[in-house]
Amino acid sequence: MKKAVLLFIISFLFTGLAYSQVSVGVGGGAGLPMGDFKDLAKTGFGFAGTVNYSMPASPVELSATVGYDMFGFSDAMKAAFGDYKFKGLTVLGGANYLFKSAGNMFTPYIGGKLGIMSQSSDAPGSTSQSAFTWSPQVGFRYGFSPTMSLDVNAHYVSASKNGATTSWLGIQGGIVFGLN
Repeated sequence: MKKAVLLFIISFLFTGLAYSQVSVGVGGGAGLPMGDFKDLAKTGFGFAGTVNYSMPASPVELSATVGYDMFGFSDAMKAAFGDYKFKGLTVLGGANYLFKSAGNMFTPYIGGKLGIMSQSSDAPGSTSQSAFTWSPQVGFRYGFSPTMSLDVNAHYVSASKNGATTSWLGIQGGIVFGLN
């Protein structure tokens, strides 16, 4: 029975890959610190690259994202430590649910991702640490052509380690290239 299930899964994956749609996105935007993090940092900026995988006849799209965000120290932190920056490199995987409709170039979506963030600061003596990260999002795509779309989204990022949480609300815009 296990062999039959494994054979079914492998054949499903290869059939799905033959009819799959892959797209690549790049974007950038602003990050608004939230929670305790807003006491330490001021509004920042970041950028990300994403690879999306979807199969026809399915509204679900799998995605893998690598992002980089940077936040300046808040005025209180500057006074205490100097003018340094917080940096976060994220690697996330997840899924989006696309609300597609035939002939409509506007496609809203919701999604979520899980992964890891490497957090650091350029302040003397600071060390880099990795933290579990989750990120729900909502956004839309507007297709300019069959192979290019504008992607605008809002996402919440929360990285936690040893009871400390770094979180922000990101607003991002970018372009998605590939089969949409």
